[in-house]
Amino acid sequence: MIAWAWLLTAALAEPALRVPPDRSAPPAVPPAAPVDLPHAPAQALGPGTTVAWVPLPGLSRATVAIGLELGAIGLDGGVTAAVDAWMALLGEATADLDAPALADRMRRLDLTLGGDVDGDHVWLLADMPRDALADGLVVLEQVLHRPAWDRKQLKVHAREVSYSLRLARPSDIDDAAADALHHAWYPPDHPDALPRNPADSARLRTADLDAVHARLTGAGRVDVVIAGDVDPAAHTDAIARVVRGFGAAVPRDAGVPAAPTPTARRTVAVHVAGATQAAIRVRLPAPAARHADAPAFDAASHALGGHFLARINRVLREEKGWTYGGYGNWSADRVHGMWTFSVQVPAERAADALAEITTVLDTFLAEGPTDAELDAFRTATLGDHNDTLSSGYSAAGTWLDLALHDETVADHVRLRDARLAVDAATVRSAARAWLSPARALVVVAGDRDALTDVLSGLDPTWVDAADAVTGDLPEGVRP
Repeated sequence: MIAWAWLLTAALAEPALRVPPDRSAPPAVPPAAPVDLPHAPAQALGPGTTVAWVPLPGLSRATVAIGLELGAIGLDGGVTAAVDAWMALLGEATADLDAPALADRMRRLDLTLGGDVDGDHVWLLADMPRDALADGLVVLEQVLHRPAWDRKQLKVHAREVSYSLRLARPSDIDDAAADALHHAWYPPDHPDALPRNPADSARLRTADLDAVHARLTGAGRVDVVIAGDVDPAAHTDAIARVVRGFGAAVPRDAGVPAAPTPTARRTVAVHVAGATQAAIRVRLPAPAARHADAPAFDAASHALGGHFLARINRVLREEKGWTYGGYGNWSADRVHGMWTFSVQVPAERAADALAEITTVLDTFLAEGPTDAELDAFRTATLGDHNDTLSSGYSAAGTWLDLALHDETVADHVRLRDARLAVDAATVRSAARAWLSPARALVVVAGDRDALTDVLSGLDPTWVDAADAVTGDLPEGVRP
């Protein structure tokens, strides 16, 4: 009885003891400060091969990232069918372990292996608990030095490619628009402009994968990054075995063709039967990753389309209500740069949306960014920098980028500071140099019956979705 009386008294008295917080003004938020990055320079492992160890104290997992340059290899046109198959089947089996045994081994180690083909590079990523790094490196050595290709899986891959190119991608307006944009961006003699034929995958043999494996690992530069709370001395020999014999001391960018430089606006319309929406892509040339304009251009890209409240998205979503959201992306490497804005709108609003995008670009070129946009860019820049050490993946990506550009952490900090120091005039100047709508490649994918009248004032060149996906474009679509 006494306990209940005490609880009742406390409950009744508690509200009188609380003082409601003052919410008349937002709480003060201290400005972000950049974190210090460890000095982890790349070290030579052999001709054309480097390794960097990035310490991440306290992280329970270790990430091994390997970058293979494609530029000097001459793969008969960018990402060939053989490279696609190699990427899909690498890590499925080795000469010592068949597919079930290798899968069981990787599962027991909690090891994941993946990768991607991006521009002129192949990226391989292996992630595992740090205590399993020694055993994981043994598996990685087997995968890279004694790969085995299952003929049945090669046929399965060929069927998947055929389904993707013949059925799945042509029926999706975003995929059709993206593929048309990719193929129409490059001139006919550019390696990335070659058509994609599903039959090429069906003709592949395991010997083709052996050949492409040898070329990928032995003909270009190889960069390795190990990120995690691990002791380099304990694993240096194992890493050396993983990449032994790999790499070639060739100049970076050897054989990489120059970036496209469009001089006139082009509009391509892609017919996707039955679509009620229109997928829009607008692409413009942009500076390469280390071009003098890069810091200021990055700020322009961020203000125009780099986040949910960026200028173009505010107009199309908040003011017009035509879309859930669009986004802009600046993609750049040592040689190439491009800026792309992507959005879906109702088919009847396609021309109106393009007009609004052009208006926003023209206004930005005339007036430049606002102080609020520059502040948002600086905040995002610091946030990206401070996320570098948040995971093995982010750290490995940063140090691979440094290796790609033959740079150190000091160079990375200088580039970050250059981004933080941009002003409105510099950003406007960079935008004017690159983002003129008069040079845009515009792609609109949707149903032709719904779009013909809507796009009549833009005089588009129409292509079928199947041809857009494979790159079998009519004369005059490419620059």
